[in-house]
Amino acid sequence: EWIDGITLTKDGIELEELLPIAATIHQYHSSSIPVVPFSYISRIDHYWLELEGKYVGSEFETLYKQWRSEPSVEQIPLALCHFDLGCYNLVRGDQGVKVIDWEYASLADPRLDLTLILQI
Repeated sequence: EWIDGITLTKDGIELEELLPIAATIHQYHSSSIPVVPFSYISRIDHYWLELEGKYVGSEFETLYKQWRSEPSVEQIPLALCHFDLGCYNLVRGDQGVKVIDWEYASLADPRLDLTLILQI
């Protein structure tokens, strides 16, 4: 569906406004959402395989193996994550800020989504 409004820029939204939007997404009841849970290792493996063996034996393979180790953090319940919640995916209209472009959405640790938001 089309959403009328203005796509935001970095100057168009403050972190204090963005974080509650992310929290609302993360609190959404996700049991009825038909998305596959995110797997960090599967994603790393996918990108490595896309390279079709071009960097086997190089420093890139060493880096791949290091990145393939999941961080040791306490597990928390999975939540709906957008995974691309930059200002370019936010539209401000008459009814407030709306989130668009859900192609990367998945069920995951919401701390990962927040980390990506803070880097954007």
